[in-house]
Amino acid sequence: MLTQTLADIEVGLGDAAKARMAIGNINNELVLRLKDSETAKQFSESLPEVMIKRMQVAYQQNVGHNPLDKFGGRYGENVAEDYFPIIPAWATGILPDMHYFANLKGGALLKGRLPKYYKFDFMEKELNKQALDCYRQLYEDLFQLYTVFQKKP
Repeated sequence: MLTQTLADIEVGLGDAAKARMAIGNINNELVLRLKDSETAKQFSESLPEVMIKRMQVAYQQNVGHNPLDKFGGRYGENVAEDYFPIIPAWATGILPDMHYFANLKGGALLKGRLPKYYKFDFMEKELNKQALDCYRQLYEDLFQLYTVFQKKP
């Protein structure tokens, strides 16, 4: 399924419940930079949380009017454990161009970068043919997806 926002799926299927059902059946997700906060939140919440341990150390000393008999000190440690999303929703909105997060079946989580297209004169005709074939296949897939969304039960 190729989409930009959750709202696109809701509009295509005509119902928020059907859209959630379709999203729940996705095994692999590849997410580029997201500007829609709802889509970013849904992606972030679908990932596991990680435990972050924080340790705070405190030192305190005091001296009274007579330093020979009125002095004291204190030392303390506090350990706190909190759970946070492994990829927060805001992180999907600041990805650089062509970078992505991928949540794959089996629990694999990747951060990667799509390769850039470089133009070489001696390969220009072959690359243009391959790019044209890729775009043609992409548009055919999108057209099939569009026709599925247009069919209303």
